[in-house]
Amino acid sequence: MDKQTVARTAAYPPYRKKTGRASEREALVISMQDMTNRFRTGQSVRLRSSIRTRSAAGGDYTVLRELPETGGETQYRIKSGREAHERVVNESDLEPG
Repeated sequence: MDKQTVARTAAYPPYRKKTGRASEREALVISMQDMTNRFRTGQSVRLRSSIRTRSAAGGDYTVLRELPETGGETQYRIKSGREAHERVVNESDLEPG
């Protein structure tokens, strides 16, 4: 093989036969559609009581933004009108406000 052929074949994955199962790309699209997060930016939420959140202000918080997953769970940046700072919490720490 000449250098051009080697470069072309290295850039493309080998051809795969269809096995009747969804391709990797289709599986990714399907899994992303199933990943609907419970909270949206601007939504009012409450912080669940736990050891990690015991020093948090009571009352409602506003979701400022959704953050990438950490440890398999979506995180959110939230803000309370009673605190000067923002908090980063896991989705399991929140409930609808």
